[in-house]
Amino acid sequence: MSASFRFIAAATALLYTLIYVVWRLLLLSPLYERWWPLQLSEVFGSWVYAPLGLLLALALVARSRWALYALIAPTLFFGVEYGRQFLPNQHIMPVYANSGLPVRVLTWNMHYTADPYDEFHSFVAELKPDVIALQELSLRMTRRFGETLRETYPHQALHTGSHTGGLALLSRYPVRVAPSPARPFICQCLVVEADIEGRTATFIVVHIWRPSIQFELQESFLGVQQFSYRYQTPVFDQLLQQMETVDGPLVVLGDFNTTERQPNYRRLRTQLEDAFGQAGWGMGYTFPSNARLRGWRVPPLIRIDHILISRDWQAKAAWTGGLPPSDHNYVAADLVLRP
Repeated sequence: MSASFRFIAAATALLYTLIYVVWRLLLLSPLYERWWPLQLSEVFGSWVYAPLGLLLALALVARSRWALYALIAPTLFFGVEYGRQFLPNQHIMPVYANSGLPVRVLTWNMHYTADPYDEFHSFVAELKPDVIALQELSLRMTRRFGETLRETYPHQALHTGSHTGGLALLSRYPVRVAPSPARPFICQCLVVEADIEGRTATFIVVHIWRPSIQFELQESFLGVQQFSYRYQTPVFDQLLQQMETVDGPLVVLGDFNTTERQPNYRRLRTQLEDAFGQAGWGMGYTFPSNARLRGWRVPPLIRIDHILISRDWQAKAAWTGGLPPSDHNYVAADLVLRP
């Protein structure tokens, strides 16, 4: 292998790592709170690892030790942050796996303008979830699901808000809407208690506002002018207040409009585990699921739909998938109550 090729491999790897390290340091600096582009960069932060595989392959082909040395830091960070999601799902302990039947949980933002009844009905009949959490449930869909799914899911809790604020939880298990110390319209949540295997499990269905984003038309493209968590953070404050009242198994699920790298998500993770991070495979991106650019389909770019679980639960499996009418992928998980 030529010396020039090894030099290119080493220089490219070093430049990438330098940019990566500077970015990580800026995220930890006081500048993060004052400079909104840094906050926005964290939304898509998982994509900073996209060149890593190619650069590692280049370093191996070039047989460049310096390139491999340069890539150690980002490779270790990727392993810590996402490595578990690329390993075979063999970490669940048999005592939990065999302690009872898994509870199959599904969450999906339906998109209020869509009419997904036929696709959703067929999908549910095949997947057979035990608990279904829905967001952006329109009044029309509320009536249709209430009538047609009542036999399979006799226990239903519905919250019909604005045209994008409808929430629902459909269950095979007996449920009741729980009292909420948080203000529901600010919390943007539906709190339901279910009787599962003789234990009371709380499900909080959420559809949280997205961060405040201002766009500006710049010549031939749309640019971001401002990005802020100003209106979103109080919603998470209310949600955390609601979570503090729960004693026992807890599942918080829905459309969080927040990726796994953002501060408000990390606040929830101090108390909850991410079912997909625990038992899913790959990155599990959920949004946007139906985007197109010049006629070409654009794959989902971020994961903003989550199933978060207390330590009373163990995720046995988790996965995502798409249903055509919505711009969100669904998230599903098989959960087992720890004894």
